[in-house]
Amino acid sequence: MKSYKELSDTELVIHFTGENQQAFNEIFNRYWKQLYKYTFNILNDSALTEDCLQEVFTNIWVKRNELEINNLKNYLFSSVRFRAISRIRQAKFTSINEEIIDSLVVDQEILYDVVELEESIKAAAEQLTDRCKEIFLRSRFQHQSNKEIAESLNISIRTVENQLSIALKHVRNVLQNSGSLAILLLFYL
Repeated sequence: MKSYKELSDTELVIHFTGENQQAFNEIFNRYWKQLYKYTFNILNDSALTEDCLQEVFTNIWVKRNELEINNLKNYLFSSVRFRAISRIRQAKFTSINEEIIDSLVVDQEILYDVVELEESIKAAAEQLTDRCKEIFLRSRFQHQSNKEIAESLNISIRTVENQLSIALKHVRNVLQNSGSLAILLLFYL
């Protein structure tokens, strides 16, 4: 057998999905520097870049038997780009809004209305098919991206988008028919 350094990306993926640690190590060694430079250009922070890459490689190892990787390089770069963008969103929220949120005094009545709205949304979601409900709840309450949902359920992103569209229409109709405060908060969806 060839050494792992001599294997093509496609051959490495085959060995890697067969739980071969050496193949995974070769993937890591082959792409680490390129991915680091690419991610650092997005994040401009070495610690965040390293965290991002660690999350991507950990996720790939954990989900190795579920993944269908046709082009390893594209898959890796897309994964780190997505993870970096998620990190930027999180960082922007915390750095810009954390002080403002901490200084706000929350009116208990508003808090009750938000909790009531979430309960109404979840109740409306219960009427959906199992797959549609799962996609909707992952999107809206677990804050997973369409891509993450598609990958974890082994379906296309287009299927996720279609199911979300169906779910949102249904939930909006249920909330509008209830005539509650929820109508004012439809932006939540």
